[in-house]
Amino acid sequence: MWLKLLQDSRTIYTVILAVIIAPFMVTLKLPIPIPPPVRKVYDAVELARQKKQPIIISFDFDPSVAGECKPMAVAMVRHAFATKTPVIGLTFLITGANLAQSILDQAAKEFNERPGGKDSIVYGRDYVWLGWKPQYVQIIIAMGHDIKGIFKTDAEGKSLDEMPIFKGVKNFDDIGLTTTIAGSAIPEDWIAYTMQYKARLAVGTTAVSATQYFPYMQADQIKGVIPGATGAAAYERLLVDNEYWPTFGDAGAMANTQSASHIVIILFIITGNIIYFIRKSQKQ
Repeated sequence: MWLKLLQDSRTIYTVILAVIIAPFMVTLKLPIPIPPPVRKVYDAVELARQKKQPIIISFDFDPSVAGECKPMAVAMVRHAFATKTPVIGLTFLITGANLAQSILDQAAKEFNERPGGKDSIVYGRDYVWLGWKPQYVQIIIAMGHDIKGIFKTDAEGKSLDEMPIFKGVKNFDDIGLTTTIAGSAIPEDWIAYTMQYKARLAVGTTAVSATQYFPYMQADQIKGVIPGATGAAAYERLLVDNEYWPTFGDAGAMANTQSASHIVIILFIITGNIIYFIRKSQKQ
């Protein structure tokens, strides 16, 4: 009876479905390795905290790749807010502007709603949203000279001169880390046009695009790389391990789903071979 049950495709589909859903319903503590490129990005944010310099996060992605890019953006913003490292947010992809702003606002709301965390994250002091501007190559070059010269106001038209976050900030020399999170080739332009300013740059990208940025990291042209959802899960683990955030986010759940699914598939393969040898011995 149980052999027929295990051979039924409906059993396999039901178990796989349960394994995929379970990590999003309950917290599974499966091991999540931390690749060195992800550790380097995390350490770069920590260094910016020690230097008391703000970081720039360029949310250069839209909903089409949000499954991979959003978790790493959320993790970096939470890291910055937890360490009181100011975040300057912007985007060079107009289709992702609303998504990027919602990530910043939601993270600020989460921190401010924690017990004892009222008004812990203040707009203009702890983060600012500069919005979208066209012709991003010219914008990057101009930021190397004077950030407030090209972004005179935030996305709502408020003057940057009145915001504490920009006190002592002129160009990339005063930025602890600039991170571009994208599912396109925009990071290549960030690398090419910030090289002359020796900006401290990191890249977050989809897993399929990540390998093309590792040579830049090896040449020390960028500080690190967050590769896809697995890289975001590793970053979340660093936040949990260092008690910056209590639980894993969506990337951790996706990594656990992937790991659990692989384990179950391996078990099905082993079980299928056992059934084969059992039936073979019965025929003999």
